[in-house]
Amino acid sequence: MSVALITGATRGIGKAIAIKLSKEGYDIAINYRKENEELNELKKEIEQNNVKCELVQGDVSIFEDTERFVKETIEKLGSIDVLVNNAGITKDMLLMRMKQEDFKQVIDTNLVGTFNVTKNVISYMMKARSGNIVNISSVVGISGNSGQTNYSASKAGIIGFTKSLAKEVASRNIRVNAVAPGFIETNMTDVLKDDIKEEISKNIKIVKTTDLLDFTKVIFDKSISLINKKKIKFNSNYSNMKLGNLLDTIEVGDRPRGGVSKYKTGIISIGGEHIGLNQKLDLKNKKYVPKDFYDKANTGKINGGDILICKDGALSGKICKIPNKINEEMLANEHVYIIRTNQNVSQDYLFYILGSKKGQEILKANVNGAGIGGINQENLKNILIPVPPTNIQDKFTKRANEIQEQKKNIEEKIKDYFNEKNKLINSTFNTKTYNTLDEICELITDGTHNTPEYTKNGIPFLSATNVINKKIDWDNIKYVSNQLHEKLSKRISPKLNDILIAKNGTIGYAAIVDRDIPFDVYVSLAVLRTKNNILPEYVLEVINSETIRNEFLNKVIGMGVPNLHLNKIKEVKIPVVNYDEQEKFVKDISIINDKISRCEKEILKLDEDMEENIKTICN
Repeated sequence: MSVALITGATRGIGKAIAIKLSKEGYDIAINYRKENEELNELKKEIEQNNVKCELVQGDVSIFEDTERFVKETIEKLGSIDVLVNNAGITKDMLLMRMKQEDFKQVIDTNLVGTFNVTKNVISYMMKARSGNIVNISSVVGISGNSGQTNYSASKAGIIGFTKSLAKEVASRNIRVNAVAPGFIETNMTDVLKDDIKEEISKNIKIVKTTDLLDFTKVIFDKSISLINKKKIKFNSNYSNMKLGNLLDTIEVGDRPRGGVSKYKTGIISIGGEHIGLNQKLDLKNKKYVPKDFYDKANTGKINGGDILICKDGALSGKICKIPNKINEEMLANEHVYIIRTNQNVSQDYLFYILGSKKGQEILKANVNGAGIGGINQENLKNILIPVPPTNIQDKFTKRANEIQEQKKNIEEKIKDYFNEKNKLINSTFNTKTYNTLDEICELITDGTHNTPEYTKNGIPFLSATNVINKKIDWDNIKYVSNQLHEKLSKRISPKLNDILIAKNGTIGYAAIVDRDIPFDVYVSLAVLRTKNNILPEYVLEVINSETIRNEFLNKVIGMGVPNLHLNKIKEVKIPVVNYDEQEKFVKDISIINDKISRCEKEILKLDEDMEENIKTICN
């Protein structure tokens, strides 16, 4: 079986290529610089295509690292038939303000990194007298882009590198190509409206990430331009000012060379992953930099009240505001902007404007670059912000703060309800009777072990990714044909009130089937059907408890891609009470769930109120 090594493959274009090649039967080696929670998920997804997948750590800018992980790939997978040089970073800034180290770091990662990996791979390909090398460049390497002299230079260098190497190794049956993407459909660009995409497509060919890879030829059938003729902007009767003119501070931080994974204590390091979807700082998974590194830092030190904006990657544009009072020192990394306003607007006002639906659309629309796209400083500064008179700003901010305070109070209520619910669930564990899931279920199985051929519509097809927050996500599903459904349903035909348990990914989380419709499931989901004397709602709440989920996690098998096997699920014991007690338990839990649901609806209403408040500024 052929082997592909992809650098920087944890997200974006690299991830799409890795998945694409795995579906074509390639064993995959994923190079990554630092660990993240997405790695094992990606490995799992790739191995579902019945191929091998190895994770090889290393910094492409360090020659010794590339020498090691190339050797590691060959030792584990036997060869390297395809190399995709995708790893890249951005550190955007006008040349006048660009630091020498920022220029050098981009060149070292993007261009020197391509040399380092290729240098170590090419000797193996020469011996084999075959191979494919694909270097991911960028349209800005052809046309340039303001604020990206370092990135453009690195990507232009890759094109020259590719042309020269192709001539050197063609006689050994080694093909070397470069791809210069422009506007790529990723999570980053999905948020753009159709009319914006249509306007962009007049100048830039819009393609899917999975369409980028063609080892035989690369075709550009449209002229390329970086000019968007139509801009997303705030519509307001008030005067607009450039964001740059509203700021006293706009800066990014940094991390020590080699990353932060080895530091277990010190000063908290803040990256894009710490900016929550709820626009609040999320410090569940703290990372650190040494105190002396923090003390020497000239930029990136976070103060109370600061606004943080994720600068690049799939998270570009995410925003949060630091509480006015903080008890811990924090340092932003190179992927996060810190902004502080001047006397023209308040921090709160700007945060609410940029955090609105329209504000998020505008930030996302200002993402540019390929591979790891991002928002450069000049684009950020040029965003037009409506600036009403101070009294209007104050009125707007006052109402916004009131809404946020109301949300906070409701969220505290929800927390109390969950505590009440957990107490009720934990009380069941005092019973003397415990049974295995195999004893209380008439059926425990999983879905198809083969990756199906998906269709645009047809019969819903669920996997572990569809079990979210202990519910089934029916909005983001895949489909299979009726013909394939007939075949798959012979193994298992899930039905109303069955319980689905995630066997990998969010391992152990369960949801109840709440729709009486035909659907199929993947091997990543276990299907449980309880016996007549056991209420599925009772079982669902018990197995979703922290106690039982920890039991599931302790039974996980596998290092690279953890998996919860069916036989391990079957042997898990849960407390079982008599039928009347089950009914009472389900009723009491249902009352609490209804209270939580009402609170969640109140929050949605407050979100609507916030958007109405935004409309007072932005029509």
